[in-house]
Amino acid sequence: NRIQKSRKDSGFNVSDRIKLTVNAGGQLAVALRHHGDYIQQETLAVSMEMSDQPQSLEFDIEGEGISLSLERLLA
Repeated sequence: NRIQKSRKDSGFNVSDRIKLTVNAGGQLAVALRHHGDYIQQETLAVSMEMSDQPQSLEFDIEGEGISLSLERLLA
């Protein structure tokens, strides 16, 4: 839901395709890798890349830090 809220806050249209870049560790990284296809499908992400660098949007999920960036892709 953080990705969907970030899409909305960024002014993206509901149908916009995105590139998602994520920096996470621990259980969050495991979950992202395990559920990556589902996350991409639900958020209209053409790609989801894991990064070891902090990204522009930061969140705390159950005590674990995650940062991500969204890039709108042109049709």
